[in-house]
Amino acid sequence: MTVKQEEYSFYYKVKNESARKRLGFKAGFHWCTAKKQSLALSRGELAMDAAGFDEADFAKPVRVNMPIENDLPPEGVFDIKFCENREIGADGKTLVLIPGVAASASTSDEKAEEVASATETDDTAATNTETDELPTYAYNVNGELMSDVEKDM
Repeated sequence: MTVKQEEYSFYYKVKNESARKRLGFKAGFHWCTAKKQSLALSRGELAMDAAGFDEADFAKPVRVNMPIENDLPPEGVFDIKFCENREIGADGKTLVLIPGVAASASTSDEKAEEVASATETDDTAATNTETDELPTYAYNVNGELMSDVEKDM
């Protein structure tokens, strides 16, 4: 009998302001493949402990939709850098990029400057999307530009 494995991703928000100041970050992220959510949560606590953090410093983890991104941390690793420029969206389940924050700590400065300069100009007609490389978050899951989708709303 084969048991279906599922990918679980969790957002761990730092519990309070004093812990946030002591730790120096606001949240952590963990994802893994498991049979059950309880097993994935246990693995998250183990990964947090392996990274040197105490689970008492964090609020109850929130299961979020699995992000589809190139800079996703390795499976089974409790990562704090992934949440530096992301927060939970209005739906409470999706991690969204924080407006005005660089694309990612792992992204090169050159790429971050391209993103910043592209977002500073509101004139989309001046931007040639066929030759200019846009960041992955500029597109939805269907490959459509988010700016075009938002115009139709």
